[in-house]
Amino acid sequence: MNHTYFCRCLVFFVFFTLTTQRLPASPAPSVRESEMTITIYPQEYPRALRNPHKGFTNRGRWEDNEWATLMHSYIKWNDIERDSLDGIDEIKVWCEINWAGVEDKNIKVIPRVYLHWDGDLTYWPDDMETFDYTSEQFKRRLKKMIWKLGQCWDTDPRVAHIEMGMIGKWGEHHSPSPSKEVEQILGEEFRKAFPHKKVMVRHAGEFTTFKFGIYWDSWAHHNQMQSHGQSIYNLGDRWKNEIIGGETAYNWGDWKIQPGDDPNDTMIDPVHRNFLIYTIRWLHCTQLRWVADYDQNNAAAKAGGELVQKVFGYRYVIDEVTYPSRIDRDQEFTVSFTGRNTGSAPFYYDWPVELALLNESNTVIWSADFDSVDIRTWMPGDKWKRSDSLYTVPAAPFIAGGTFKISNELNPGIYKLALAVLDPAGRLPSLRFAIKNYAKGGRHPIGYIGFGADIHSAELDSTTFENPYNDRSLHYIFDPDVVGVSGKTDLLHPQEIRLSQNYPNPFNPTTHINYELDKSSEVRIDIYSVTGQRVRSLVNEKKAAGNYAVAWEGIDDSGHNVASGLYFYSLTVNGIIEIRKMILAK
Repeated sequence: MNHTYFCRCLVFFVFFTLTTQRLPASPAPSVRESEMTITIYPQEYPRALRNPHKGFTNRGRWEDNEWATLMHSYIKWNDIERDSLDGIDEIKVWCEINWAGVEDKNIKVIPRVYLHWDGDLTYWPDDMETFDYTSEQFKRRLKKMIWKLGQCWDTDPRVAHIEMGMIGKWGEHHSPSPSKEVEQILGEEFRKAFPHKKVMVRHAGEFTTFKFGIYWDSWAHHNQMQSHGQSIYNLGDRWKNEIIGGETAYNWGDWKIQPGDDPNDTMIDPVHRNFLIYTIRWLHCTQLRWVADYDQNNAAAKAGGELVQKVFGYRYVIDEVTYPSRIDRDQEFTVSFTGRNTGSAPFYYDWPVELALLNESNTVIWSADFDSVDIRTWMPGDKWKRSDSLYTVPAAPFIAGGTFKISNELNPGIYKLALAVLDPAGRLPSLRFAIKNYAKGGRHPIGYIGFGADIHSAELDSTTFENPYNDRSLHYIFDPDVVGVSGKTDLLHPQEIRLSQNYPNPFNPTTHINYELDKSSEVRIDIYSVTGQRVRSLVNEKKAAGNYAVAWEGIDDSGHNVASGLYFYSLTVNGIIEIRKMILAK
């Protein structure tokens, strides 16, 4: 072989190797020249993730499942509307009381309004007839209620999605089922009221023209695999756009065959656990409750729970990230990444993907969004084959990229390039990728990049990566001013109202509530129980600007003494609500 030709080939080979070198996550040695691109190949994070809008779901009672970012919320109709004169304030106050603090725990709520629980447990407003699901009055009130719920919840970041409810026992559209006319009203009104939120209905065979998501309330139950499971499967690609989920059931029929004796049995026994996983994969399930009640102090149940959590909903694994080793001010640069959704469903909301530069303390120095990336399109596989435990239609890799330019005054230096998915409610990192490159707070440092400087190595020290399982710092911001509810009204509207803490507090039997108005306003002051039920209206009239005081003697609207305990009082002025707590101690 010609010596010169051989040398040229050798030089080309070395050049090609240097410019395309694979960077494993641990270790990842690499030296890049300034004009070259870098490709990082992160390692997959092996454990389950506590990610938003998916997985085990609390029932809104005593549970605190370690993976839960969702909480179901049953709401009695007459707790939020006692008669036709009630507006949306009762709904706002009920939610403020019963959902207090969910944003700090990164939890979203799945609400369902109902009229009938079981037997004589009914919750019709005072001016409506119990069990009347068909009269003209009911239809009018139904439309009004759905409109009010939309006003309160459609832009509320605490609400994940809506379960339609309303009709039948537990709001499950049976005993009775909705008539065709009422079904049409429900479908039309919910579509209008919730343009920004997903809506789910109970039965796959109802609301077919509206193509809502489905909440199957006896998921994987032995007696309903054909009637409900197969019916959901027959919806075809519905799961690609609408949420499929619900709850398991351990109290009727042959539940001990499947899903098992109780949530512990479902998690511990491989026969039950694998059957549950099969149905999650088969029907593209996003979330389930009741089954979340397994004993987390039981090691076997805890381990089984993690296996199940790992297959719920979406799971985004990043396979590679490509970016330039050096960028400069006012010069465009491109970053791209590819990955796979190894979960069972997509993510159903258009949350932004952020590119950021971090310093060594993982503080954001600069950030921007990928303009054309839509994570709703990152689909899992389809047509689960139970015998082989895989999708016969594998997940197509997703490819994402964007072009950026840094024009602000950023000091030249070496930074960490990072990716994150942000919750629009506060634009904080929330949805985590399933890779080991992780920093506390939700961002994923990928590799070093030079800004106005050359780097010698893109490799990050993998020992500095955090374990996302241990990170409970993720949260979002509920801005009450956006949805018209405020526990911080004096900060948001300092020139309108001021509500003081009642005195004395605790009290027995009388306490006083002071408030201040800066201008003439319609004013309401109401007392609510700890469950959000209104027990007394103290003020409901127009007031001139000034300082006021009103007393409460621990008596409800019917003239009866209320029990000792925690109560809330709310001041509503011009649609703004401020709420405080007080204690009646007899």
